[in-house]
Amino acid sequence: PDKEVFFAQDWEPGRTLQLDWTRAGELAVTINGVAHEHLLCHTVLPYSNWEWASCCRSESLLSLRQGLQESLHQLGKVPQQLRVDNTSAATHRIGPGAEREFNPEFASLCEHYGLVPKTIGIGSPNENGDVESSNGHLKRRLRQHLLLRGSRDFETEAAYEAFVLGVVKAGNRARQDKLAQELAVMKPLPPTRLSEYDEVYCRVSSASAIRVKKVGYSVPARLIGQELKVEIYESQLKLYSGRQF
Repeated sequence: PDKEVFFAQDWEPGRTLQLDWTRAGELAVTINGVAHEHLLCHTVLPYSNWEWASCCRSESLLSLRQGLQESLHQLGKVPQQLRVDNTSAATHRIGPGAEREFNPEFASLCEHYGLVPKTIGIGSPNENGDVESSNGHLKRRLRQHLLLRGSRDFETEAAYEAFVLGVVKAGNRARQDKLAQELAVMKPLPPTRLSEYDEVYCRVSSASAIRVKKVGYSVPARLIGQELKVEIYESQLKLYSGRQF
């Protein structure tokens, strides 16, 4: 029978950062005995295989913004391109059969960092093959370190996230020579970092409730009639009445 055909890809140092999400439920991690359903927002430089990962709840623009910014600020430099799949966090369809275009918020994020956004062809995950392959490698290493740890239970989400970053940093130690070649041709970071939340204003109804992105939340009755500022993070909301949190 015919054998599988492989086309080699030659990556230039400092050119591309690939980003993808991978589900991590298979790690069976718990927080104080409760199953921790989460994803990893995973970035990889294909030339050196340097990687970074951040825990998140969903494949959203907020988790993309957080994961991308953490990666870039860990690098301290910015590559030329950001390659993603056709996730709705970055792209949308204009109409039936239309080409995908970038969401304004995603385009603005890339513009801030001087990144040229690129998507892969629909149904062509091989075009983001390095990060797709690295997803499996990272989760395999996490499973091995969980076995060595002797427990998959963590006291807090922060403790688990620190564990993940420890595994990621250990893997990057063997990639420093090629990473140095990448950093030498990358651009400097911009002087400011974008906020990792969306901001909206909501008026509290007579039912002592607000609606944030079509979801209802109850608030203290003393706030009825007031307008609240809401900071929407990937996994929490922060509400302000005037300057009071």
